[in-house]
Amino acid sequence: MSSSTHILFVDDEPDLEILVKQRFRKQVKEGNFKLSFAQNGEDALGKLLEDPSIGIIVTDINMPIMDGFDFSERVKSCPTPYTCNCRLGLW
Repeated sequence: MSSSTHILFVDDEPDLEILVKQRFRKQVKEGNFKLSFAQNGEDALGKLLEDPSIGIIVTDINMPIMDGFDFSERVKSCPTPYTCNCRLGLW
């Protein structure tokens, strides 16, 4: 089995985690995806530093503590290069 793609979702909306887990449950069960979640940019930065296996980041823009724009800028200073996908109103 190949290694799974680790995706970090950053959003303060509590229902997002439930929706994403439902949508990708088959891929997670098959070992294709590993999912992680953060409530804001500050929390997400901590997760990125703790877990270098994260390969994809999907972030909201409007969040408390650290918004998606600030988070995207701060990600540039992480040891691993990331590209952030910021979303607006997809749910």
